[in-house]
Order: sequence, then structure tokens, then C-alpha cells
Amino acid sequence: MGREKGSRSSSSFKVVILAGGRSRRFGVDKCSFEWNGKSFLDRLLEEFIGLEVFVITDRPRRYPNEILDKTLRGPFVALNEFVEGNAISGRLFVVGCDHPFATRKLAEVLCSFEREAVIPLKAGKPQYSLACYKSDVIREGCTSFRECIKSPLFLSPRELIYYGIHETVLFSANSPKDLILSPTRSL
Repeated sequence: MGREKGSRSSSSFKVVILAGGRSRRFGVDKCSFEWNGKSFLDRLLEEFIGLEVFVITDRPRRYPNEILDKTLRGPFVALNEFVEGNAISGRLFVVGCDHPFATRKLAEVLCSFEREAVIPLKAGKPQYSLACYKSDVIREGCTSFRECIKSPLFLSPRELIYYGIHETVLFSANSPKDLILSPTRSL
């Protein structure tokens, strides 16, 4: 932890749940998929109770603060249209339904850094759909997270442990078999 990561502050952020994917590899709608009696989307909504939460979706669901993605051009474009269309400012913790075990503590840590984007790494790969962004980096003309972010802070699982966050919160469900093979089976 010897290198400087950037200043930290108390975190104030909004939560944006990306609930509009096609779930091709998963085989069924990931957000509606139930694990231990709760859908992935319900798990995330419960985790962030008390915060301002928005759900960006490609189809009507039954949730408050639901934003319908009419363009279907990917998560970043949908997020951009939401931010621009609703004059959203500040920090945004963005989480996809494929990260059903994301925690409030993870969001608080990621959003506590004074950086344009703070993105966890899993197996060395950036988890762009499980990260904290300053709303002003999400701007028109960009079509992907990678394209818009100039100087992100990446945090490895080892660095997250320093903040008391276990790697299981980074779990990404790409197929039902991932749940069977995952250390998150009991969650």
C-alpha cells in the first residue's frame, strides 16, 4: 500500500443499477434470476436501501426510479443518456446485475477517492460495471467506459482487502454454472 492512490473523502454518491443486458450467455434474464430466494436485482436494491438508487433497464420492471433505455446501444450509452437527461451530478456507483454480491461497503470505499473513476480489478481485468465514476466523465460522444476515462484508479483485490472488502463481492455471474463453482454459494 506504499504508493499514493489519491486523496479520500467521505463519500456521497448515487447508485445506478444496470439492468438492461440481454443475458445471452446466462440463458435467462440475470436481473430476475433468483439465488437463495432473491433475484439478483432485489439483492442489489436491498443492499443499497437508504441511498438514491436508479435502475436503468431495457424493459419495464416494477421498481421505483426506473429509467427505460430506449436506444439499446450498451450500458455506457444508457448511463450517459441518464446522466445528461436528468442533470445528474456528483459520484455514481455503477453496478450491473451480473454483480449480485456487490456491497454498500465496496461502493463507499470506491466512491471515497477523489478520482474521476475508481475501478476494481478481478483477475487483472477492470470491472467497469462495478465501479464509481464522477458524473462529468460520463459525457456525450463516448460509447464505452474505457473510451471516456482518462486516468482511472484501479484497485486490486489485495488493495480492497486493506479496506476490509473480500474478493467475493467482485463475483460476476456470466452463466448459472458460475454460481455453482463460486465461493459465493452460501451468500
